Amino acid sequence: MITVDDYADPEFWTAQDDPDSALYVHRMVVDRVAGGNGVGGRLLDWAERLASSLGRTWLRLDAWRTNAPLHAYYQRQGFVPVRTVNLSHRGSGALFQRRVRPS
Repeated sequence: MITVDDYADPEFWTAQDDPDSALYVHRMVVDRVAGGNGVGGRLLDWAERLASSLGRTWLRLDAWRTNAPLHAYYQRQGFVPVRTVNLSHRGSGALFQRRVRPS
């Protein structure tokens, strides 16, 4: 399951990021039974195609700041770190983006 929309969380993405240039992944969950079979990568690729069809430049997401294995996974999927936002009331804040390939 993946949730993708155009909501740029204002606590993370600023005007300098040009929030309207991206689609945002808010949740992605893959059943443990399917883990390791590339399902997550296919979901992210689908989200990128959606972003491309809408003329967006970026596919963005945020991850839990302390989840280094998840950060590494997203980097293997072509995402690059943007910055880490450290807010005491949020566990998430590691920001990543991947340039959308044109359709």
